[in-house]
Amino acid sequence: MTHLIKNRFLRVEAAEHGAELQSIQDADGTEYLWQGDPAYWPDRAPNLFPYVVRLTDESYYLDGELHHMVL
Repeated sequence: MTHLIKNRFLRVEAAEHGAELQSIQDADGTEYLWQGDPAYWPDRAPNLFPYVVRLTDESYYLDGELHHMVL
């Protein structure tokens, strides 16, 4: 299931599971997110936060504060 938020400037759809963005369109209908074209790559690229690759010592800094990842 997806949820829609819109105003006169933007239309944004997000998946219920994980709140992954599915679509961002402007008032003219221009799409700004990859739509998963199976001819190239059928999936979508979720935004990963706060860090995408291996963490050094399983920790990271955000706004000057040290945080430890629980794996």
